[in-house]
Amino acid sequence: MLPINRFAAAVFAVVLPLAACSEAGGQEGAKADTSDSTYLGTVSFNAGPGVSLGAADAPVTLVEYASLTCGHCKDFHEDVLPRVKADYVASGQVRYIFREYPTPPVELAIAGFATARCAGEDGYFDVLDDYFATQVEIFDSARAGTVRQTLIDLASRHGLSESDFEACLNDSDVRRAISRAVDTGQAEGVNSTPTLILNGERSNTPEARTADGMAALIDAALAG
Repeated sequence: MLPINRFAAAVFAVVLPLAACSEAGGQEGAKADTSDSTYLGTVSFNAGPGVSLGAADAPVTLVEYASLTCGHCKDFHEDVLPRVKADYVASGQVRYIFREYPTPPVELAIAGFATARCAGEDGYFDVLDDYFATQVEIFDSARAGTVRQTLIDLASRHGLSESDFEACLNDSDVRRAISRAVDTGQAEGVNSTPTLILNGERSNTPEARTADGMAALIDAALAG
């Protein structure tokens, strides 16, 4: 899924009348289990562009540029990332950095990212889990013209009221944080999502998008 060529803070204004947003493609499948009991660690908003998970001094760093409206990102998040977190982040071997990179329909991706940031460091990845698990429902509600309420309901599951949600979409700090992640990605030549960077080297091979393949790449980086 190709990302937007430009990112402007003004796109946040599009979110307010979300019922009029353009149609989005969907993915078939059951909702994922969003519980995450395998990792109790440190989530940080203050470690550069994006949001980091795990030990700052881990020997391996995995960066993912992803969008909440990207089907392949959903697959990576649900099929590969749990293995990375359980086997490598929890043990202090990998530091994982998620960088927001909104793809069309951009306003839906931004609304999800803003909600995640407003849920705080303890709630950020819980919101991502929830959004990816309900991605099909969100796309369906976009077609039906009810997506704004769907996103408000999602926010409410993570402690945000409707007024909190509205304030979140207009929060200048949130806008700057997401813009910074996008700017960094554009500077690094990111042109698709998910883009995976392992210890500074791009790892966008098909193997990297499987749990076993990513584990092999991380093991090689640790051995090296």
